[in-house]
Amino acid sequence: MYRADNYLYGKLKKGTDIYWVYVYTDGSGYYSVTSIKEEKMKQEVVASAEEIKSNIQEEGKAIFYGIYFNTGQAALLPESAATLTEMAKFLKLNPNMQVYIVGHTDNVGDFNQNLVLSKNRANAVVTELAAKYGVNKTQINAQGVASLAPVASNANDAGKAKNRRVEMVLK
Repeated sequence: MYRADNYLYGKLKKGTDIYWVYVYTDGSGYYSVTSIKEEKMKQEVVASAEEIKSNIQEEGKAIFYGIYFNTGQAALLPESAATLTEMAKFLKLNPNMQVYIVGHTDNVGDFNQNLVLSKNRANAVVTELAAKYGVNKTQINAQGVASLAPVASNANDAGKAKNRRVEMVLK
């Protein structure tokens, strides 16, 4: 990609992997090679209680990607705490608001198992919000819809990742 007297910068593709390569020489036969594998940036953004309120008012729902489970399981992972905190904050600031907590899956595996899994995951969120975060349980109702309401195609990994989510839907 770029070459000068003592160094070379390049891009190497191997299958779907991309590497950036830097080669340096001092001209005496010594050289060094540095390479970096390109990865997609992971962006962890947690919606604030104010953003949740705005989404609920404008769209009737808020989508959460910061609620984590192991594959095929419904136990919440500790990494979910930041999102759950903001969900609880929103619900406590709006005690008269009634919402569904809706679990969604991609289309991998048996539909009926995914339906049960999505409901169990929604129940786990409801239980956690009530027990650990002090949300009034009468405010929240768990539902699961498996892969019935995709937001992206299930034909690729990126789409499947978008479809695995939890939503808060205004009753």
